[in-house]
Amino acid sequence: MKKLMLLSILLTLLACEAEKQKEKEEFNYRSCQITESNAPTYAEQMWDLNQCWNPNQTFESKEEALEWCANRVDDYLGSSGYSVSYEIAFSHCRS
Repeated sequence: MKKLMLLSILLTLLACEAEKQKEKEEFNYRSCQITESNAPTYAEQMWDLNQCWNPNQTFESKEEALEWCANRVDDYLGSSGYSVSYEIAFSHCRS
């Protein structure tokens, strides 16, 4: 009887740990996307709004994800002379 109780407790703990891991994975930041563009032409604005990047890793920290995203957007803009807005998301970019 004690073995059955211990097995039951162990399975419950394992299930809880698996659920925690799943929740943790669901709240990792997985992409960076331009949401607004001040580009001078409509075509450039539309091009910008289609930019989305998936990092080679996921970020648990919002600050780390925002830093990575800001660097990625800065690299993309280069010396374009205009600004964009961007956001990080929990999902991957759509293809």
